[in-house]
Parts: sequence; C-alpha cells; structure tokens
Amino acid sequence: MKYYYPSNMEAPPLLGLWELRDICIFGLAGVFSLILYPLTRSLVPLAITAFYAFMTVTFDDISIFKYLNKLCRYFITQQLVFYWEKEDRP
Repeated sequence: MKYYYPSNMEAPPLLGLWELRDICIFGLAGVFSLILYPLTRSLVPLAITAFYAFMTVTFDDISIFKYLNKLCRYFITQQLVFYWEKEDRP
C-alpha cells in the first residue's frame, strides 16, 4: 500500500522545525529548568535546554546535531579506506 505522506510513511513526524521526539525532550527539560531556576538562581540548565533546541532544528531532513555528528565521524573517528589499482597502459 502506498501512502501519500512524505517518504511513504518512513519520515519522522515534524512539527515546525523539530521532530516530535525533540519537542517532547526540550519541552520537559524546559519545564524542569524553570522549576530549578528559583531554587538555584542559575540559568545554566535553561541555556543547555536552549542549546539542545537549537542543535535539533531540522532542515532538509537533517538536523544540525546529526550533521555535526556525521562531520566528526567522517573527519575524526572513522578510518577512511582508499583503494588504488594499477593501470595497465598499452
């Protein structure tokens, strides 16, 4: 059966610029940060929540966090393998 939803029902659900999972995570973290602020007088948890919200903004099916993750894996952690073959020249 073919669905008319983007990517044939395989794409993650989006709300605005975020996936629904990310909205739930930084929504709960934001509430927790706001509850924690009067107790600690520190904006660090709220800044971490805002940073997470910024990093999970999704453009063209990839978020900033996923893009940086792929970039670090390509340049730093994964081993690049190159194969050379000798050319037979006549």
